[in-house]
Amino acid sequence: MGSSTVLIGGSMSDASTTAAPFDVRYAYVHSQPAPSSDYYSASRCQAAWSSWWGCWSGDTTAPGFYVTWGDDHVAKATYQGSPRPQKNFWTWYSLRDLGDLAARATVRARSRPSTGLTCSPGI
Repeated sequence: MGSSTVLIGGSMSDASTTAAPFDVRYAYVHSQPAPSSDYYSASRCQAAWSSWWGCWSGDTTAPGFYVTWGDDHVAKATYQGSPRPQKNFWTWYSLRDLGDLAARATVRARSRPSTGLTCSPGI
């Protein structure tokens, strides 16, 4: 991607980042997209929006604060007492929880004529 530098890091606690001169911290967001475009353009989150990732921090911040705070936080990292700014490597995914999927599979399997096979939420 236009760079000849390998960045080293991972998903770790703040305390672990001081163990070596890491370059990257891994972070992820697991959430459905916002139910309305209003969420993206609002200057402040609303309390009712707290289940959407952009407003996890509550109704006192702008949408997306979780990501901007995370980026700012790792940029202040140090190593052996000297500044060693890091970058966040973000992943966003929007998969339904496996429990939801298993429950739907069970309902579908039970609503079909019996084939001798069963589907269980535990599988």
